[in-house]
Amino acid sequence: MKNNLHVFLGATVADAAARPLHWVYNQKKLLTYIKGKQDFTFLKKNKSPFYNIKTGKVSGYNEVGQVMFKTLVEGHRDIEERFKKNITKNFGPGSIYWKNLNLRAKYRKVKDWRGIIKGPWIHQNIIETVRNIKSKKKLTGGKKVNESDGYCAALPYFLYGYNLKDVKKIISTVTVSKISLKYALAKFYLIDLALKGCKDPINEFMKIFKKNSYFKSVVEDIKKIDQENQEESADNINRFEDVEYKGLDASGNRYLLKSEEAYLDETNTEIVYMTTVQAIFYFKDDTTLYVWSDKAIYNNKSLDMKFEQNVKATYLNSELYAKNAEYSNTNSFLTINGDVKIFDILSCNFVDVLLFRGYSHKSTY
Repeated sequence: MKNNLHVFLGATVADAAARPLHWVYNQKKLLTYIKGKQDFTFLKKNKSPFYNIKTGKVSGYNEVGQVMFKTLVEGHRDIEERFKKNITKNFGPGSIYWKNLNLRAKYRKVKDWRGIIKGPWIHQNIIETVRNIKSKKKLTGGKKVNESDGYCAALPYFLYGYNLKDVKKIISTVTVSKISLKYALAKFYLIDLALKGCKDPINEFMKIFKKNSYFKSVVEDIKKIDQENQEESADNINRFEDVEYKGLDASGNRYLLKSEEAYLDETNTEIVYMTTVQAIFYFKDDTTLYVWSDKAIYNNKSLDMKFEQNVKATYLNSELYAKNAEYSNTNSFLTINGDVKIFDILSCNFVDVLLFRGYSHKSTY
């Protein structure tokens, strides 16, 4: 079983590779960070909104696994007690992790996170574990959060060949959360199946434990995620990026409609929903109208367009802002409405509705 320690090496490389994107919970920001990149591992610039360490270094999750790995290298007697000492040495008072504890506590008081800690982030389970070890408590693991520190700590131990009964003790050294323990054990069963040559460990796990009351929630969560993945795959069939539509309207004016992302209506494929939108209308008198909006709905048959949210338009020396705008292809007419504000060199006007057709426009107050 010692040969299986290569799995931990792989986990270490993967952790370091993904670390610059650690805890980026905002999906829009995450997509922005990786947009256009074929390889977004080992990003040179940190994107984590919580802490910043040099690219190539690992997160606190893998670090606690490395502490166990070092403990095993030292020998196999009194592993649990030596592991506790090494945790205290690596994460406790005097370590860079513990020095950042005060900064971490300060940021917790801020409702809207406003800064990035320079240096590693110490996890809640590790804070509790260090304090419990120093207080000589029998149960040293943290209990305030349901996180994977226990699993990470026990991974090298499990891969070295120790049985799951002993693995439970190591997990409990770092966390006494029942949920954390359950999901850590589920992961170890999955790894064990994979190491034994199972081609589909997840489905095999579900077959083995489908009637098991202890792993009931794990099996249900796997089913839920599988369903969500299937739905997402179905959505992606009708979803496109960097979309462009161009052509002539009914009056012979050229137009170009662009969006960062678009998807087709499932029930009516003539309807296209778009986000981060820009439209350009090239009129026959050689003037140009530009329109931007957060969202838009485009009918690829009638060629009508509806712009929504944060609409901005420019024409000649004028600039306007509004909530919504609709372009009728048949009439070559753009109707702009909702708190319309018009700015030009000499004035600023506020109107309810603006009707725009080519190089002429009419306002309704």
